[in-house]
Amino acid sequence: MLPDLILGLLIGPTLPTAVPADIAAALLSADVNLSDDSGGEGQQGFQLRFAARRDRGVTANYGLLADPILQPGNRLVITITIKAQPQVLIDGIITHQQLDFSSTGEGADLIITGRDIGLLMDLEQKAKGYVGMQHEAVVNTVLQAYQRLGIGAEVTAPATVWPKQTPQHVPFQQETDRQFLRKLAAANGYIFFVRPENKPGKSTAVWGPPQFTLPEQRALNVDMGVDTNVEKIRFEFNALAPVKVTGGFADDDADKRTKVDILSTKRKAKLAKEPALSSGDRLVRTHWLAYAGPDLGEATARAQSLTDRSTDEVIKVTGTLATLVYGDLLHAPGRVGVRGAGATYDGLYRIKEVRHHITLTNYTQDFTLTREGTGTNVRTLKP
Repeated sequence: MLPDLILGLLIGPTLPTAVPADIAAALLSADVNLSDDSGGEGQQGFQLRFAARRDRGVTANYGLLADPILQPGNRLVITITIKAQPQVLIDGIITHQQLDFSSTGEGADLIITGRDIGLLMDLEQKAKGYVGMQHEAVVNTVLQAYQRLGIGAEVTAPATVWPKQTPQHVPFQQETDRQFLRKLAAANGYIFFVRPENKPGKSTAVWGPPQFTLPEQRALNVDMGVDTNVEKIRFEFNALAPVKVTGGFADDDADKRTKVDILSTKRKAKLAKEPALSSGDRLVRTHWLAYAGPDLGEATARAQSLTDRSTDEVIKVTGTLATLVYGDLLHAPGRVGVRGAGATYDGLYRIKEVRHHITLTNYTQDFTLTREGTGTNVRTLKP
């Protein structure tokens, strides 16, 4: 496609393999979204556009449309080789076809859309209880069913083990596996997403804290003359994002009420020198904890998770980079440094989302970065 860039496309019913040459030659563009898959608009997925050509005859079908390789339900892997280093961009499932005509009379485009492999955890709603199990054990149990698809598990034990009174409070699922795992993650201040590995057909389901400690990626350079590697970038400071949480826990056995106050975050890895929640900002809001369970540990853990998650996106950075200028791919979630923006906004950030836009002549990446406040805790960044 481009000098120093090679796009690979593998598709198959179970284990994807390289597509035939005619299908590869018909590819016009690819859009891939990678994120922490928190369930909002930034869901992980892809869209491929092919030049479709109809066979001879007025009623003849379009060959690509009838090809079994491009049918919904097939597994699809996109790889990018940049400077001789192959990387898996996404491992997913085709979910949708679209035949797109224009008035130019130049034929039609076949558009293939899909979601990441985690979609297979989101197809069946279940009603199931997990008697005598804490959240870490529940998550591992749910994920065991997906090992046959090449999806491994990376599960981090919560700081607070709960529920402690399992006979009285059984973790109960009333949604799909992915929705359930996201709900348990949010209750612990965690995230849940499926990350493709660099071996096609292999992925890892990650359930744990935001990935502040992942390997640092190449820095984004801003306003640095010939060393600038971003096309545009914007920094936003939302002073209303962080919240403190207060409430009460009613202990029926002891006939008393215990106050729950969460005034600071317990995130171990802090990316900012001046976190917004500890800066004394008068705009920090206080939320009331809505809890009706039997466990003080759970009440405290839920309140702490609300505060922790509210601080993750105080600073939001959006921008675009040209891949050949940058010389690498941004992977989300992850960590990346910013330099050249001044003392307030320089430093390390969490990569929340990256949208890859690939055509025959261009490759750009739109990114969203976040952190909990201003200033930097590091003196050097990865070149």
